Amino acid sequence: MQEVDNQTAKLVIISPPLTNNTQDKVFDKKEYLVFLEKVLSEVNRILLPDGILVSVNTDLRDHSHYNKGNTCFNGTVWFKHNDLRLEAEKVGFKCIDYKIWVKSLNVNVYRYNFAHILFFSKKNQKPFRPGFTSRDHKFKTDVWIMQGGTQRIDSTGFRFRNAIHPEIVERCIKEFTQPEDLVVSPFTGSGTILAIAEIMGRSWIGYEIDKKLQRLIIESIYGPVHPRIYQDILTRYKKKDSSN
Repeated sequence: MQEVDNQTAKLVIISPPLTNNTQDKVFDKKEYLVFLEKVLSEVNRILLPDGILVSVNTDLRDHSHYNKGNTCFNGTVWFKHNDLRLEAEKVGFKCIDYKIWVKSLNVNVYRYNFAHILFFSKKNQKPFRPGFTSRDHKFKTDVWIMQGGTQRIDSTGFRFRNAIHPEIVERCIKEFTQPEDLVVSPFTGSGTILAIAEIMGRSWIGYEIDKKLQRLIIESIYGPVHPRIYQDILTRYKKKDSSN
């Protein structure tokens, strides 16, 4: 994130992938957390004093191949959201709020149907609004039920299955930023964060190491994925523009 100056971003949203190795999902968990710590250090550098970091992730089953072959981890749970919180605290953040995103009301015995949404500010900064009072009633609830909205398909048929829900991004941008504020996405993935920032009139920058996602990201921001996935949000903000 060298292109981003110190203390210029108002909001950073991360949804870290399972691995920082695009060729293989077998990785060392400790090395992965070191990688996340480096990213979070950069996030701390670029955030404004009253800026906010939002993390969205799902816990998952642990495995020996994440832990140098140690089989005692097989069948256990990797509480990834807690490890991410600890890494964030190492580099100067404090957790100031917490939500649960319910992805589905159906029972799935193979994977979790909910994710953790954690909100961080810089340790020595007070929340940018006294008492951290929400601007929007949708943001206030502790459980966000948002089904669907996680699959993206580009014009070649390439499918991305675990995107962040667009409404999560909309709520966070509405809650923590003003028009033209800078929103940063260190793990761009399908491009949802950048697409919603564009719709809502924010400045944005994103990073993604997986080159096969480039087309999907561009199509998410500018089309044809853009109108298909974000139609409701587009309609809401077009109405606001016309009213102004």
